[in-house]
Amino acid sequence: MKEKTDLRIIRSKFMIRKAFLTLLEEKGYHNITVTDISKKSMINRKTFYSHYETKSALYNEIVDDTLSMLEPLTLLKKGHDIKDDFQITQVIKILDNVKKQRLVFKILMEDTTSNDFSHKLKATLSNILVNNINISITAEQTGIPLELLKNVYSSIFIEIIKWWIYQNNVSSSDAANKMFSIFSKNILLMLDVKDIYSTH
Repeated sequence: MKEKTDLRIIRSKFMIRKAFLTLLEEKGYHNITVTDISKKSMINRKTFYSHYETKSALYNEIVDDTLSMLEPLTLLKKGHDIKDDFQITQVIKILDNVKKQRLVFKILMEDTTSNDFSHKLKATLSNILVNNINISITAEQTGIPLELLKNVYSSIFIEIIKWWIYQNNVSSSDAANKMFSIFSKNILLMLDVKDIYSTH
């Protein structure tokens, strides 16, 4: 009996999330009501509220699940060369994760009624940049404000992700190499910024 109940819960949440994403694409977050979600998912409001306290709770769950795709970035190692095999592997994993869920990613990123996802994405990337690579050291060495560097690097990474989700004929390894080219030492030197992976 418990297994049947669990399956019903899984199915209900799946239908709710699917309906919400469809509505998000059609009309944007701020124009969606719980009634809209209930009608689209063919699940009554009581069932919706048994899973989510609010519309924002549903949205935040989807956002958190989507941002978990960036987890391989937390394994990047300070002091390692930018083209170290391990570093490249982590970035490729992220791009592969994003590609598998690119429809969800596109819907969240293209919502013109809310910038919440974009802000959380940028904040997550900024924290990773500070904690997992030497961006704070770069800021100290160059005198460039840390917040500015975080914005620059996280913005570039976000643009790479945006570009990647629309590509059908570019492998994840090729896309990773394009990203590394942007972050390469020569480009950074042109901007008067030292290699963020260098400890010297």
